[in-house]
Amino acid sequence: MSDETERNTNRYLIGGIVTLLLMALFSALGSFVVWSGLGLSVYFFFLSYRASGVSIFQSRPTDPGAPYQANNPTPPGNNALNKIRVIVPIVFVLMALGIIAAVVVAINSSDDRAEEVVEEVQSSLDPEVNDWVNNGNAYYNQGSYDSASYYYSKALAKWPDHPSALYGKSLIAYAKEDFRTSLQLVRRCKALNSNDPDVMMMLGANHFQLRQLDSARYYLDEAVSMGNQTAWCLWMNGEIYLAEGNRNDARQSFLNSIGADSTLVDSYKRLLEVDPENSTLYRRKLKEFNQ
Repeated sequence: MSDETERNTNRYLIGGIVTLLLMALFSALGSFVVWSGLGLSVYFFFLSYRASGVSIFQSRPTDPGAPYQANNPTPPGNNALNKIRVIVPIVFVLMALGIIAAVVVAINSSDDRAEEVVEEVQSSLDPEVNDWVNNGNAYYNQGSYDSASYYYSKALAKWPDHPSALYGKSLIAYAKEDFRTSLQLVRRCKALNSNDPDVMMMLGANHFQLRQLDSARYYLDEAVSMGNQTAWCLWMNGEIYLAEGNRNDARQSFLNSIGADSTLVDSYKRLLEVDPENSTLYRRKLKEFNQ
């Protein structure tokens, strides 16, 4: 290996090492600095690569008198250098992707924790707000929607983004078949907490009632994947499958729904339609419910 080639390779490796150090530094700082730092780090890497004079892709000479040809493309004694030229960029790209993925996960985790801290602090500052929300929940469970709405509204007047109060108001609007208002309220809930399976289910339910089936399917699938296995959620999935003409998946969803709640009459009625082979069983169950 010539002195010039060795110097070029050393520049290449030193540039790569400095790049890694820069990426490690910026990835520890968080927020906007991360992306600026990573961009600058990658830019520095390519500057050092260009300055080194090393080429990843070895061009082949066309002169018949040249020392090597297509059937022997690697110059004698340069195997190690050629491997470095190919392997090192790949390693840097993989490490950069790994750092970026780790930073994204860390930022999302810190954001989720920040939301929890804000809610905890707000709760400690306004304990009466939680009392109003609890009163609203109690009245809602009793079917007293006007009283429930009164307490939810009191809570929201003092804490406009209280997630439970917003969710309760959304449930009341849904019960009164005001699906567009319910959808607007539950969207605000999602903006506050996108990891709540009940919120996802309510988004899906409102889209379902508005016959926006693609959106309904998306949110209901999200709710199920997050752990919401309630009979209502599974039944709506079955209805969407049936509307799409997918009888097999509709049948499975209806079966899953009665697995979650064996008294869900609507699912038995649908199973009579999509699973006629077992219609005798479903009719017997419906007869039991009517007695």
